[in-house]
Amino acid sequence: MMNLFWYICLAVTGVGMLIFTWFKKRNFADLVTFFLSVCFFIFLCEYFVLIIFQAYVYKPGILADSFADSVAGHLISNMFVWGGSAVLIAAFALRYRWIFLFSIAFMLIEEFFNKLGIYEQNWWKTYFTGIGAFLCLSLMKVWYAKLRENRHALLRNATLLLAAGFVITIPVTMLTLLEKLYFVPGWVENKYRDDFMFSYIYHSCMAVIFVFFLCIHQKPVWKAAPAAVILLSDFILVSMNVLIFINGWNFLLLTIVRIVTYVIFILLAKYSLKGSKIIAPL
Repeated sequence: MMNLFWYICLAVTGVGMLIFTWFKKRNFADLVTFFLSVCFFIFLCEYFVLIIFQAYVYKPGILADSFADSVAGHLISNMFVWGGSAVLIAAFALRYRWIFLFSIAFMLIEEFFNKLGIYEQNWWKTYFTGIGAFLCLSLMKVWYAKLRENRHALLRNATLLLAAGFVITIPVTMLTLLEKLYFVPGWVENKYRDDFMFSYIYHSCMAVIFVFFLCIHQKPVWKAAPAAVILLSDFILVSMNVLIFINGWNFLLLTIVRIVTYVIFILLAKYSLKGSKIIAPL
């Protein structure tokens, strides 16, 4: 359990940064949506680095399957520490010297985890993380500033697209890790890797549909279309035996999860990222 302890420490640090930022800036809805979009952006990066190319392995030690355990470690650590860092930097418009320091911190954490044996690099190099962190955090700083200018409808929709990806994908990812359902496209041998390779693509497509009908098209008659499309798609995948339910889970329970996801995204789109003045840099 000591492995998990260090991952939880990272998560708590990230949560602390989020709470501090929300308390100081007060614009809760905007920051929540931005946080979700950052998380899914990081998850998309990890889709290629971790899931497709298997650059490294996380070892929190909570699941028997090594790949599932790695994905769980990725969710625990990356969601909060990367998301919290990005929100803090963006909301306070921290200067680039701070971003440089955050990048160094990420590399030191990675080396520390590597030394403890709770994280292992395959072909990945620690300096890749430093470069990626600096570029990613710099992008998020500029991204949020442009959002706050309220002159970039395309950027707002892109942010909501990433947030939609998060709220659609993560609940199902958790259900897979809890062994309630699996996507089985048959692409690779490991069932978890097979699931996640398909799931992220599938749910990203659903996110596009959500944003198109709820944020771009905006015709009242089409408001229910995203929910209908995702439920119909799920039904088709079940009939093709690509979506499998186990351990008491079923289509009705997944439908409830989908409806909750749909409502959450409607609330995010309605109440967040309406725009205001750019926050002055520290």
